[in-house]
Amino acid sequence: MRTTQKKDELFQIRSEWDLRPYKNGTLLHLRVQPNAPRNRMADPIDGVVQLKLNASPVKGAANKCCIKYLSSFFHLAKSRIEIIRGLHSREKWIWVKEAAPSVLAEALASTRTTNKSG
Repeated sequence: MRTTQKKDELFQIRSEWDLRPYKNGTLLHLRVQPNAPRNRMADPIDGVVQLKLNASPVKGAANKCCIKYLSSFFHLAKSRIEIIRGLHSREKWIWVKEAAPSVLAEALASTRTTNKSG
């Protein structure tokens, strides 16, 4: 009975964010807001992770900041994070190599609870 409960909780966590298995990793759908006061994750809107970055969208600075922030957020090397769609737009699809959707969902869920309490 506990196993079923854990699976249900995991399904609820996964359904909050648009995470999809892709090749040997996970696709993460996010929306970037450049020129924010500080780098941070915001609550998802319709499953899309909101990422606020203090970099400007000039000469790829926001994309570099996005990869750097996600690598530190998920504790992964920058080489394991790649923007595969949306290099010139706010809507981005990020390929997180060698990471399961459940691992990313747990990391996103832990941040969401700390954002609410703080």
